[in-house]
Amino acid sequence: MLILQGRAHLSLNPFVPADGGSWSLILGAVPVAALSYIGFDAISTLNEEAEGGGKTVSRATMIVLYQVTALFVVQVFVAGILVPSGTTFADGDAVNNAFYNVVGTAMAGWFKTVLLLTAALIAIFANTIASNATSARLVFSMARDGQLPKFLSRVSDRHQVPLNAMIFIALLSVGVGILGVEQSGLLITLVTFGAITAYVLLHVSVFTHFVVRGRSRRFFVHWVSPILGAALLLVALWNADPHAKIVGSCWLVIGLGVAAYFKLTGRSLGDSDA
Repeated sequence: MLILQGRAHLSLNPFVPADGGSWSLILGAVPVAALSYIGFDAISTLNEEAEGGGKTVSRATMIVLYQVTALFVVQVFVAGILVPSGTTFADGDAVNNAFYNVVGTAMAGWFKTVLLLTAALIAIFANTIASNATSARLVFSMARDGQLPKFLSRVSDRHQVPLNAMIFIALLSVGVGILGVEQSGLLITLVTFGAITAYVLLHVSVFTHFVVRGRSRRFFVHWVSPILGAALLLVALWNADPHAKIVGSCWLVIGLGVAAYFKLTGRSLGDSDA
């Protein structure tokens, strides 16, 4: 609406930082980007159920990544056009509500409410359903492999879904939501810390699988990309919130301890043959 009224115009300025940009600014945006992409890898949990198996899942994952990236770029680009270059927002609610306020200014006032309710409903229903379905399958596979209590591997005879794992994830999510409602900032940074750590390990896995074991000659895809990506993520991880690093490191130590216990007791850390 502001564009139609002549109060805003299409420009490439949103792609150019007002202060000229810096490495610290770019690295500071990495955790935001990582948090935005959380969930795309959940598609892999449907590997055993998808027609075509891993090939179909890998294709679906890349399609989702391309689509999500395009949507993110367009959304931020349009918002950048509507906000004067160099605009800053106060910490707290002003930052959290910035996009909605920009939309309310650019469009009719009522559209801000529509966007807010739509985003809330998507978060409540779509995200919850997707998160439960994929997380439950991860818990199910770990229980099936003997890494979690066996009752979590039960599959419903009627619906052919990991029923106990889905109930467990639902109860755990509600508990975290209730207990963490006053610590949302810490939860977000902790999730971001976990996501960046997982992405670092993903880059290491790609390099190990294709280069160390497979002797791949695809220089950019299997050499440059995982090494450069892991390096950038490690820098972002180093600059993460101190509390998140402490809690995340403790959680990592617990995980390594559990893995060591499994190894010492002769329990497999790999996939089962089931």
